Amino acid sequence: MHDLSAVVARLERGERENRRLKIAGGAVVAVLAAVVLVGAVMPQEIPEVIEARMFRVVDENGESRILISAGGFEYLDQYGTVVANINDLGIFHGDENRGGQAMMSSFGFAFFDENGTERASMDDLGIMYSDENGKSRALMLSGGFLYRDENGTQRAALGAFEVISPGDRAETRYPAAVILSDAAGYTIWQAPR
Repeated sequence: MHDLSAVVARLERGERENRRLKIAGGAVVAVLAAVVLVGAVMPQEIPEVIEARMFRVVDENGESRILISAGGFEYLDQYGTVVANINDLGIFHGDENRGGQAMMSSFGFAFFDENGTERASMDDLGIMYSDENGKSRALMLSGGFLYRDENGTQRAALGAFEVISPGDRAETRYPAAVILSDAAGYTIWQAPR
């Protein structure tokens, strides 16, 4: 009887080990099958070149946020308005009202107010500040500095300039001068005389 219980115990232990081996073997087969399936789905090599006419990045709502194409790079806000653009003409930054705020190109820099009016610029000729109506008010040029009033009349100049008298349209060249003018454009003070 003792021998029979030992045989039964060994048989039960063998059956347990057999079940464990079957489970482990099934898991190994499942992992190998998964590797084969994943390998079949994945490309065999990484492509050297990816070709497309446009790349479009979308947000979580499926709305376009970035567009990259041969025409340039555009960044769009949540409403689809282009707020930044880089292309062969330069770099542009806008606002939510579709107005330009800043741009840089081969011509120079320009900054705009909320109404889209150019307020300041810098190019190869100099630096200009304009009022809210777009009239240039202060200029720094290669020849010197100019200040104009709200009517566009030159009121002050510092540097080398040509002055045209409003009355007789006579031109006078000054190699270096400080000139103050009245509202009609007539010189009221200058140094040197």
